[in-house]
Amino acid sequence: MSLWVLAGFVLGILGSELFNSLILGWVCFGLGLFLLLLKRGQKIALFVLFLGAGMLLTFFRLERLYLPDYGSENSYIVRSTRLVQEGDDYFAWQGKVLEPKNLAGAVVLIYSDQYRPGVYSLVGPLYPPVQYRNPGQGWHYKRRLYAGEIGVLNRPQIRSFQELPLSLIEKARSSYRNNIAANIANADSAALALALTTGDRSLLQGELKSSVYMTGVGHVMAMSGLHVGILLGLSLTLMRRLGLSRVFSGLAGFACIIIFVIFAGPSPSLVRAVLMSAWGIAALIWG
Repeated sequence: MSLWVLAGFVLGILGSELFNSLILGWVCFGLGLFLLLLKRGQKIALFVLFLGAGMLLTFFRLERLYLPDYGSENSYIVRSTRLVQEGDDYFAWQGKVLEPKNLAGAVVLIYSDQYRPGVYSLVGPLYPPVQYRNPGQGWHYKRRLYAGEIGVLNRPQIRSFQELPLSLIEKARSSYRNNIAANIANADSAALALALTTGDRSLLQGELKSSVYMTGVGHVMAMSGLHVGILLGLSLTLMRRLGLSRVFSGLAGFACIIIFVIFAGPSPSLVRAVLMSAWGIAALIWG
């Protein structure tokens, strides 16, 4: 029964993205209620009911999204702790919008001549992101708003800056990045080491960066199940070699991958890998 409900709801969300029809959503929802009242074909009735519910919820969600005022000069207050790219004469960083209120919580990509973590008051025009992942992918601000990043500020005027203390995890990330850069003599090797172990590509520059993306191997730097699998395998092997129990080894290994996800950042691929690993560890513990 729950499978029919889930299938209807998911297809309703996808259908609303494709058709974006309020009338179709209400028709499906009403038809589902009618079939339930007739007490005929309960599974089909639930499927149609939740198909309509998914379409309606997604429609109203999309209608509530605010269309940014692209191209016009506006003021923004942005909080940032994430450096995306450090070039020869620029910094690229992500910031979470605090003001204006209608964009609060959204993420913008900012190019500037300087960068330190903190709260910035910026003035400048906001432009849509133009670097698409897939060739031919058009600009769709609603889908980008779902993902968070809504635009680019290219060298905006910095009116004020307030430095903020870094959290413990942010200090750990910064320390790891600085140690990699300081202790690996070759700059390209340091950039690759940082990207491959944490997904942080901020040190990639020049020809190396161009080569990575032009050859289509940029995906190897994305955090994924490979990292989780290697870390979990090493943890379990070490714990078992130390003579620890199967239960303790499994729990310790799971704790290690949770700490890694927090350190590297909870990207969808990492979260998915951890959830799958949790099932494997549960099977290991219970034999």
